[in-house]
Amino acid sequence: MPTKSEYQELIRKIQEYDYAYHVLSEPLVSDEDYDRQYQILKAVEKSQPEWVAPYSPTQRVAGSVAAGFQSFQHKEQMLSLENAFGREDIQKFWQRVSNKSPSSPTMVCEPKLDGLAISLHYEKGLLVKGITRGDGLVGEDITQNIKTIKQIPLKLSGEDVPDYLECRGEVFIKKSDFLTLNEQLQKQGLKTFANARNAAAGSLRQHDSRITSTRPLSFFCYWVNGEGLADSHHTRLQQAESWSLPVNTIRKLAKSLDEVLNIIKSITQMRPDLAYQIDGIVIKCDSIEIQKLLGHTSKLPRWACAYKFPAQKAETEVKAIDIQVGRTGAITPVAKLLPIMVDGAVISNVSLHNFSELARKDVRVGDWVVIQRAGDVIPEIVSVVKEKRKPNCIAFKQPSHCPSCRTALVRPDDQIVWRCPNSTSCPEQVKGMIRHFVSRHAMNIDGLGERIIVQLITAGLVKDISDLYALQFSQLQAMPRFASKSAHNLIASLHASKQTTLARLLYALGIREVGVQTAKLLAKHYTSWQALAKATEEDLSKLPDIGPIAAQSLVSYFQSEAHIDILEKLDAYGICPKVEQTEVIVDGPLVNKKIVITGKFSRSRSEISAILQNLGAEMLTSVTKNTDICIVGEDAGSKKKKAENLGLEVWSSEDLSLFLQENKK
Repeated sequence: MPTKSEYQELIRKIQEYDYAYHVLSEPLVSDEDYDRQYQILKAVEKSQPEWVAPYSPTQRVAGSVAAGFQSFQHKEQMLSLENAFGREDIQKFWQRVSNKSPSSPTMVCEPKLDGLAISLHYEKGLLVKGITRGDGLVGEDITQNIKTIKQIPLKLSGEDVPDYLECRGEVFIKKSDFLTLNEQLQKQGLKTFANARNAAAGSLRQHDSRITSTRPLSFFCYWVNGEGLADSHHTRLQQAESWSLPVNTIRKLAKSLDEVLNIIKSITQMRPDLAYQIDGIVIKCDSIEIQKLLGHTSKLPRWACAYKFPAQKAETEVKAIDIQVGRTGAITPVAKLLPIMVDGAVISNVSLHNFSELARKDVRVGDWVVIQRAGDVIPEIVSVVKEKRKPNCIAFKQPSHCPSCRTALVRPDDQIVWRCPNSTSCPEQVKGMIRHFVSRHAMNIDGLGERIIVQLITAGLVKDISDLYALQFSQLQAMPRFASKSAHNLIASLHASKQTTLARLLYALGIREVGVQTAKLLAKHYTSWQALAKATEEDLSKLPDIGPIAAQSLVSYFQSEAHIDILEKLDAYGICPKVEQTEVIVDGPLVNKKIVITGKFSRSRSEISAILQNLGAEMLTSVTKNTDICIVGEDAGSKKKKAENLGLEVWSSEDLSLFLQENKK
């Protein structure tokens, strides 16, 4: 049996092997030799449990399922970066920094990884905390999940390691690892990820770290802070590297604007051949002293910006054009493509939105098309490569009947979208309606995934949403691959959903033009669905944020005998929704403020809306000249642009966080 000092030396050797393999990609020993030494380490720790060190490689083994994540306030706010989209924007940034700097600035240019930002905290060289960025002020403690990433050292090595060190960096998944991961998920019959960033984020936020440990996560450090560090950002990264923290080596110093532009050109050329996805280049002042001098706004550091690459384009073949039927009957043509990776996402389906758009672009089966991800998110067909069109490619013929129920399609005079009017019996619409009805913001019914919904419809057990509440345990248990426990859980979830609010029910009904916020607004003014059913278009149009289209849609919905029949059956099954009482502070800081939220946030928009309403705000769903504040998160689109064009007050997620911090109840 090894001595304690030999045990500690074995840990050191395995840490060295891990660093060489996972960070440097230069294995020092064979897999067999590594496994042999690792097994010796486990055997020693089993026989001498009092020796087990918190930084031992064996401590990366994932633990049990966590109930949830604890919040953690960052010592320094994790700020966003100002975006630059071309030479002019970079020139403005350079000039602004130069005007404020006591001397000509030196910049560090680094690849901007498309991953998830985290903060690591080391005390006496030991990893003690791993935190998500969250809203920049407060993140989530995911330490157990972080420990499963083999590139992240549990214990820093090297000389002059600070007593306390914070390291910020990006967790990401390499291109090849992402493809392999999706292949594995597909083989297991599980849902695949749309892109590598989603895969990294989803893996890190697992409540069971055993799942995280199976994901091929990688990490690069891009910022460190602690006592006794150099006054140069570039040198600090070299220090981090000397302590075994993985750092991206593709970073360069620039002492002039021309050098910055040349580095951007150089890294852009490298981009296709890199093992990981990048969406831009970060440009930072190298001097920490100048960084402090320049400071930051509530949103952004004044000493850094992110050059964003133009949307990446690629060519692929159209294998088919399918017709999808939405839950509201909308008919959408979808191009099925030969799968291709664009900006880190595998694209195989692209919506063509409507038949007019399909005709305008003249997309045909067999065509080669140019695609890109609009805003780095939504895939779109830019154009057809007409030179590659084959002689036998024929124009797509628009169907006259619904592919799901064969009902003749209709298109109202004032609309561009064709629809199936058979809203109560069309199988695809019924499936979509049930999927919407059971969703989290609607009736929140667990255990009803796509496969189960299709089984229930196919078996004739469910023809509309009300039939869900007639389901019996014996019926569910008799269905293929439906275990006794699953059946009990679904029945219990259905029963629990009966205690709901009017706002949730109205949203769950899937009425066109009625989203979460509109449903809440209606629930404020009407005490029951029966009262709302009596409202005229004129009555509804008097309500704030209810336009003529929404008013017409509501009246049309309640004029349908089939819809009233469903609602009456829901009543008979004991669904008697209560009006949700929202406590409003009459002298709150947002009284009489009309607010719109758009984009993605670290918490749900409905949760944010509830908090703001509790401070007196009136939440709207569309931006008008009467809107007071537009709060924008990531990937905000047309609403943000409209608010800016109207000169409205626009808040970022950081502004929102600061406001909520200052106005805690």
